[in-house]
Amino acid sequence: ALAIAGQWDEAETYLSRVALDPEQGKATAVRTYIAGARGDISLTVELAQQALEQLPSDDAFIRSQVALSLGTAYASSGEITEARHALTEAIRYSKAAGRISLTMLTISMLGHIQEVQGRLRQAMQTHHEALQLAESLGSRKIPSAGTAHVGIADILYEWNDLDGALYHAKMGCELSTLGGSK
Repeated sequence: ALAIAGQWDEAETYLSRVALDPEQGKATAVRTYIAGARGDISLTVELAQQALEQLPSDDAFIRSQVALSLGTAYASSGEITEARHALTEAIRYSKAAGRISLTMLTISMLGHIQEVQGRLRQAMQTHHEALQLAESLGSRKIPSAGTAHVGIADILYEWNDLDGALYHAKMGCELSTLGGSK
């Protein structure tokens, strides 16, 4: 809770008290989050790899978050192949944990990686996969679907479909705002 609230030093103080036991993987996962939030890419990668080694294989939810942090760090450092691999693992874990919103976000991030690689058709398909997950939840608006809409808007803009790009950009902004993003 302290890490998510941005009180990273306080969180580190509590984490330093965790002994080498089954909880060590969770503590390392929180440290991974803090390193990522601070923008320390190399430490994020190092801690994420440690956390994935330490965490039980059946802890799909935390493993999905760590793999997402790892994929994001790799993407930020331009290591696209590694990012794609980590995000694919994060998708697998988030699906196993039944965390649809996290799965949608991670799928959309994978779509952005595909965009960077110039694989626009594949990226479009990936973003649509994220939106299909949102639709499977019914009619309520899912904030994490905003990322998929923004990805689709980027691609449609590249393809000179300006009306479609504008529609998806607006949807992405609306949904992101619902989730607390500005």
